[in-house]
Amino acid sequence: MNAIETRDEDLDWFEITQDVRDLRVRMALSQTEFAERFGLSLTALKQWEIGRRVPDRAALTLLRLILTDPTGVERIYLRAKNSQRLAPA
Repeated sequence: MNAIETRDEDLDWFEITQDVRDLRVRMALSQTEFAERFGLSLTALKQWEIGRRVPDRAALTLLRLILTDPTGVERIYLRAKNSQRLAPA
């Protein structure tokens, strides 16, 4: 990719993080609650919301999924978290 070419992720990360912030506020969740609910780093979430850090591709994908279906993402995250707890050591 040359200096003129950009990816969609480069163009819309700020919009996505602002949409996530708006969703978090609509859900009446603190940053801590939102991060815990969806398995995000609290520090990363704070940095994204103020525009200090850019989410990587995996984080952008997760944020898009959260925006599309927050309940579904939470359900999947909880299942994964619970299955890790139940897995034999």
